[in-house]
Amino acid sequence: MAAKTTAKKSRADGAALKTALVRLIKKYAVWFIVIIGYMIIAQLVTGTTCFIKSTIGVPCPGCGMTRATLELLSGDIPAALHYHPLVLIFYPAIVSLFLLWKFCRESHPKAVTAFAMIFVAVLIVTYVIRMIIYFPHTEPFTFNTNTFLGRLIKLFIN
Repeated sequence: MAAKTTAKKSRADGAALKTALVRLIKKYAVWFIVIIGYMIIAQLVTGTTCFIKSTIGVPCPGCGMTRATLELLSGDIPAALHYHPLVLIFYPAIVSLFLLWKFCRESHPKAVTAFAMIFVAVLIVTYVIRMIIYFPHTEPFTFNTNTFLGRLIKLFIN
């Protein structure tokens, strides 16, 4: 009898989790569509999907992550690491951060904050190192002159 009760409870917990996950996907689907729409428009207008690079012309801390992901998905790990050295840990860290925030922010707020701060610190340190080594002469750390700021700079320099 206890086994049947446990099985029913397990199915109920699974159904509740599935319902919560579906609600979560529906809640953020609009934002996902808006972001993808922006990326398509930015790519067509400025040649890049990055908000920062398409606006001011300089690379952002995540610069190269899209190309790194595509290389990773095609199985070329060295090329993926060239485009962004954090590609192997970035997505698991983002998912972990989201899950920690969603399910643990009230019970363990310090742990969630610490994880987020460590993640951001690693991203910033990696960015600074990449800017020193690669900017402005090596892809993906080149200056985008198709932006408003890039065109303004060209106007005064030329």
